[in-house]
Amino acid sequence: MKHFALLALAAGLVVSCSGDESGGPNPPPAPATASVTTPLVPPPVFIPSSVTIRAGGTVTFKNADGSPAAHNVRSLSDAWPLTTLQAGESFDVTLATAGQYPFQCTIHPGMNGTIVVK
Repeated sequence: MKHFALLALAAGLVVSCSGDESGGPNPPPAPATASVTTPLVPPPVFIPSSVTIRAGGTVTFKNADGSPAAHNVRSLSDAWPLTTLQAGESFDVTLATAGQYPFQCTIHPGMNGTIVVK
């Protein structure tokens, strides 16, 4: 009986120290910053198409396209104003509220992405 009590105590300690509800370790916190760029070669896409930041964090959008092509970034949730970027230009978006923020380039259909704020 004494061995059973010690095993039960040890099992309780393991469960209480395991991390999140799934039993795995706690995930690392979301980063404060992220970058989204356009590639130097076609097709026009955002790379990466999805980024995660913590609340209050900043995403930098950069038009790294080596051609004179412009891209713009439109928030589908109106979280920031439509911003057009000429080649080599960048702009920052800071988001304070957790949620998902889809965006797109209205110049190039199919050029879409999402910012996840945790």
